[in-house]
Amino acid sequence: MDLKRLRQRWPAGLLFAAVFALILISYAPASTPSRLPDLTEEQTRAVRLLRETVAQIEENYVSLPNLAKAFGAGLKGLQRAVGKERLEVIRKDAGRFALRSGDEEMAVRFGGRGPEVLSAMEEAYRFAMSKAAAGRGEGADLKAMYLSLGAMLNSLDPFSAFLPPEVFREMQVETTGRYGGLGITITARDKKITIVSPIEETPAYEAGLKPEDVISLVNGESTEEWSLTEAVMKMRGPTGTAVRLGISRKGWPAPREFVVVRAIIQIRSVKSRVMKDDVGYIRLSAFHERTSDEMGSAMRRLRDAGARSLILDLRNNPGGL
Repeated sequence: MDLKRLRQRWPAGLLFAAVFALILISYAPASTPSRLPDLTEEQTRAVRLLRETVAQIEENYVSLPNLAKAFGAGLKGLQRAVGKERLEVIRKDAGRFALRSGDEEMAVRFGGRGPEVLSAMEEAYRFAMSKAAAGRGEGADLKAMYLSLGAMLNSLDPFSAFLPPEVFREMQVETTGRYGGLGITITARDKKITIVSPIEETPAYEAGLKPEDVISLVNGESTEEWSLTEAVMKMRGPTGTAVRLGISRKGWPAPREFVVVRAIIQIRSVKSRVMKDDVGYIRLSAFHERTSDEMGSAMRRLRDAGARSLILDLRNNPGGL
C-alpha cells in the first residue's frame, strides 16, 4: 500500500483506509419493520459521520481492502459499544450478517461493487442506531458510532485509525510534549493492544512496562478485539488516579497485573552527553513539536564540549511529528 499520498493529504493520526464495494441488504421475513423510524438529531449526526468517513476513505485510500471484513468488524464494534442485549450481530458466513434487536431483524449480504455502498451502509447503521442506541443518554449514540468506526478502520491495516474528537485533541496535546496519561505508545498488532514503547521517566516506564508487552486487561476488562480508540479511551483518566493493566509478556505463563498511576507526562525527547574519545551521544526518544529545537541545542552543547563524532540512539522511538 502506498501511504505517501495519504500522508501528504492528512495529518498524522487521520489516515483512513478505503472501502469501496456494494452491500446488498435484504429484510428478514415476518419480524422486520416495514420502514426504519426517524432518527434523533444525534443519531442523524452519527450517520452523517459515517457518510463523511466513507467519503474520505474513498478519496484517499490507494488499495481496496476487504469490505466484508471491515464492515463486519464495524458492526461488532457497535455491538460492543451498545451492549449485546440491545444489538446482536450474527455472522452467517463470509458474506452475510444478521442484525437483531428485540424481535426485529435485518439481514445483510455483501457482494459486488458500486456507488450504492454508502447508502447501503447507512441503512444498516440506521437500523442499528435506531434500535440499539435509543434512550441511552446524550452523547451515547455518537460514542457508539465512534467505537464502531474505530473497530472498522482498525481491521483494515496497521496504519488506519479513526480518532474521535477527544482522542484527536489528546493526540494534539501529546505532540506538544506535555499531557496527562501513563506514558506509553501503543499499537494494535495481530488484534492485540501492544506497547510500542514506554516513555522514559513516566509512570509506565517506572512501573516496569516494556516494548512488546501486550495489554490483555484494563481494570479487569478484556481488551480482546478492542480498537486503538477503545484502548485509549479506557486508559485515559484524571491525573492521580490508578489504572490496573493485565500485561502478557513473552516467557510468562499468565498475565501479571501492573497498577499505574496517571500523571502529567512531560516528555524530554532529547538527552545528550560526551563519551570517551570525544564521541557525542544523543538519545532521541520521541518526536514532538519541541524536538527540533532540543536537537539543535544538544548538538551545539556537544560541539562546545569537544565532540568530534556522534552516536544517535533511536531505540524504542515510537515516532510522532
